[in-house]
Amino acid sequence: MDFWRRQHGCTEQSDKPLPESGRSESKIQLILWTGCRQADGVRLYRVEGGGHQAPSEEASPPQWIKIFGIRNHDIEAAEELWRFVSRFTR
Repeated sequence: MDFWRRQHGCTEQSDKPLPESGRSESKIQLILWTGCRQADGVRLYRVEGGGHQAPSEEASPPQWIKIFGIRNHDIEAAEELWRFVSRFTR
């Protein structure tokens, strides 16, 4: 993330926990870099205590939990990705 912070010229960093859904054993910390050349800055969603599954409101099949660990349910990763890429045009 330091690479991206430098690429965008960000000067400040803050972090805050995201609201918890109550359905997860893990939580998400949002780390924001601001003061960047572009107004919306750089962000990192850090899952604390989760497994190797993308955060989703969907439940995981029990066999996936055994293999990949628990899934966080506080955000929908696909929506966050779409929010990011939909800002760009070809």
